[in-house]
Amino acid sequence: MIRDAHRRDILALAKMTVDTRNAAYVPLLPEGQKDVFYVQNTVDHVRAVLRSKMKDRNYVFYVEETEGLLRGYIIANPQTGAIPFIFVNHEEQGNGIGRALFEYLTEVTSSPAYYVVVLKDNVSACRFYCSRGFVKSGVKNKKYLGLERIIMEWTRPSNGRAQMRV
Repeated sequence: MIRDAHRRDILALAKMTVDTRNAAYVPLLPEGQKDVFYVQNTVDHVRAVLRSKMKDRNYVFYVEETEGLLRGYIIANPQTGAIPFIFVNHEEQGNGIGRALFEYLTEVTSSPAYYVVVLKDNVSACRFYCSRGFVKSGVKNKKYLGLERIIMEWTRPSNGRAQMRV
């Protein structure tokens, strides 16, 4: 079930984010950057970031919950099209949770386009976004811990309905 996020969800979502980032990013990082990443990727830091997004009325924040377990979430700014966070528990990836969250977002908002910034070498994330209709639209000038980041954009079809690739 997809629903609005609540304050009580923040700690569990922060833990999931840290675990998922560790699984996805650590194998990509140069050896000298791993310590820096671990300092930045803490539950307290992520919890503070999530709280600030939840308080900001420009953002929408949805979670996917099944039988009391939070399995993923998406945060987006429909005015700017930014999706700063879409995370699915790394053990649940490939089960349609990310797809369901993005489809829900495009159904309940009317933004003509959305974009994400993703690590170029994060093949599974790039594959996911391409399967949702995102296309590479640029390169982010500032690298993240020495890794190149790309910008991927999704544009709502002219009929106004989100069309998803399967």
